[in-house]
Amino acid sequence: MNRIFTHNLSWKIGSLVLAAILWVFVINSQNPTQPQEIRNIPIVIKGLDELESKGFVLKNQDKIKDQKFKAVIRGPRLQVDKVLANKSLIKATLDLTPYINELTVDSIINVAEYTVTVSLEGVSVISTAPEVTSVILEKEKSVEKKITYRKIGEPKNGYMDLAPIITPNTVVLSGAQSDIDNIKEVSVEINIDKFSQDYLIDRVPIKVYDAEGKEIANLKKSVQLVDVKLPIGKTKTVPLEATFTGTLPTDYVHTNTLISPKEITIVGKEELVDQIEKIELKPISLDNLIQTSIIKTEIVLPKGIEYIDAIDKQVDVTLEIKKENTYPFDVSTTGMQIEVIGMNETLGYELLTHQISIILKATAEELVTFDTAGITGKLDLTGLDEGDYTIPIELTVPENFVIMNKPINVDIRLTRIVEVSQEEAIEEAE
Repeated sequence: MNRIFTHNLSWKIGSLVLAAILWVFVINSQNPTQPQEIRNIPIVIKGLDELESKGFVLKNQDKIKDQKFKAVIRGPRLQVDKVLANKSLIKATLDLTPYINELTVDSIINVAEYTVTVSLEGVSVISTAPEVTSVILEKEKSVEKKITYRKIGEPKNGYMDLAPIITPNTVVLSGAQSDIDNIKEVSVEINIDKFSQDYLIDRVPIKVYDAEGKEIANLKKSVQLVDVKLPIGKTKTVPLEATFTGTLPTDYVHTNTLISPKEITIVGKEELVDQIEKIELKPISLDNLIQTSIIKTEIVLPKGIEYIDAIDKQVDVTLEIKKENTYPFDVSTTGMQIEVIGMNETLGYELLTHQISIILKATAEELVTFDTAGITGKLDLTGLDEGDYTIPIELTVPENFVIMNKPINVDIRLTRIVEVSQEEAIEEAE
């Protein structure tokens, strides 16, 4: 029996190879024309932007896009095989522009006219078989809805009793008027099983239901996912603190910082929460700021910590920026509180300059209300003996003021103190 299969084996193998070559030659040289059914043809919808600009939507858009569209094409076998292997070579187009002029009522149902094209020469479309044969155009409507929740999973450690925090807690829905009017509930599903002190937050999709509990598709949502937090662990209210990088342009000053909200309530493991006294914000650049500005910046949370306030991840930081000006002041030295250091104990001094001129830099509001009585001085007389001198006086001005014309010099006279005996003092008194 084995001899039957092995006898003239090389001739048999050669015959098979030759037959395969002949088959390929016939197929490529003859390339017969044949019909072929193509399934799951991709759908292209034209005119959606123009339709929406008229205040309408394609209510059954998802059904049209997701349908199993079929068509029969005819062409050379090799070309047809290319279409079978690459569906991007064929497409079905639904053009909505012919329906635009018919938008005279709130809802229109019309026949869907598809055009199937193949981007290969020699291939034609014989027939089409769409699953969705109509277009439903409706007036568009928007509404804002509060997001509720449904808890699923097995409760543990009392977690089922915790009230979740949903951020954001509202969503704007847009779509066909009939779908919007039919909304009964907007909610998220919260799987209690997933939460623990190590997993405090989850991102979940928003779902919209009608009165029968069926999910409503074809709606645009201002947000697709929301953050859901369960306050598992220790909570603590701490202040927010702004941080900064860079510097303001010359002649501008940062006078105040306001944060809204000023504080948040954090939650996490007790050992982590106890170490936190404040929560810093993402640094704000001061470069190029020349006026009071409201800047949004993010809350930077340590690992293992979440906040449970129903607020956005970004907070508003108001930076009060003011331009600084300069103004000259004449200041009397009479009555000025002056500290003297380094003076020889046998000497006394006399301030010969009774008025000095200073140029102060501050905001316009501060300059207008400035009182020179708040200026104090300091004189360093170290190493000086009897005589007249011109020396710098060190002036101290209130915070937020800068002296621009340093150094400021004054004239002084140092004289030796003459000791008077008791008898001489009595005689002078008489």
